[in-house]
Amino acid sequence: MTVADNCRTVIPLRQKQGRSRIATLPNAISAYRLAVAPLILCMIISGHRTAFTALVIISLVTDAFDGYIARHWHQETDLGTKLDSFADLATYALLMCGMLMFEWPYVYSHKIAFGVMIGFYLASQLLSLARFHRLVTLHLYSSKIMGVVLSAFFILFFLGARSPVLLYGVLTLSILSNIEEILVLSLLRNRSSNVRGIYWVLRDRLQQK
Repeated sequence: MTVADNCRTVIPLRQKQGRSRIATLPNAISAYRLAVAPLILCMIISGHRTAFTALVIISLVTDAFDGYIARHWHQETDLGTKLDSFADLATYALLMCGMLMFEWPYVYSHKIAFGVMIGFYLASQLLSLARFHRLVTLHLYSSKIMGVVLSAFFILFFLGARSPVLLYGVLTLSILSNIEEILVLSLLRNRSSNVRGIYWVLRDRLQQK
């Protein structure tokens, strides 16, 4: 086989491998969440509360499982990490906009709690931008658990369960998850993705000494 034949064989193989690393199920899920964001915004502006609720819950639920699928099927990619981070930001921003639009009296009555939760979320994002010049891409276990809990909360919330215990329980878990993100971001020496949690970061640092 000639060198030219080898090149013709290797190049398509690499192109195929590159496409296979892009066309993965986790990437497709994150791409869906980004693509549906404008539709969710339209539902907010047009006042379609039920459609907004359904679309946001789907985005929250799929966010909870795309990371697990990527790890379990060995489909973790840099593109997938970036897509997931932008999709997270869009989903949570639209979720808050929808709450302000459809549930303003409720949000206003708990404005301090919501303000603290948003403050911790923004703090972790700003710290990531300051240290590593990118949005948070840690994908901690606590963040994934928070996605599942948040999905369950909003399903119950829009079905009429307005218990303050549920609200402050979710807000507390959200703040704790963001605190873990802030601590992990402070401890990391280099930018990292798909970090499981602060326990593993501390363990790795101790092993390196």
